[in-house]
Amino acid sequence: MLEGFVRLFTLESNIGYALLWNIYLASLFGSGYTPSGNDMHRPSRLRQAKRLS
Repeated sequence: MLEGFVRLFTLESNIGYALLWNIYLASLFGSGYTPSGNDMHRPSRLRQAKRLS
């Protein structure tokens, strides 16, 4: 399932998929993962998304 999601994300470099992927990762790693890794990547992704739109 994860492979399909990654393949979809790579094929469709769409802002909608980028945001979906961001939300998916945030929900997946938000609670049970070390916050430092997630917090380092999330702001740059969101900034990228805002720049593209």
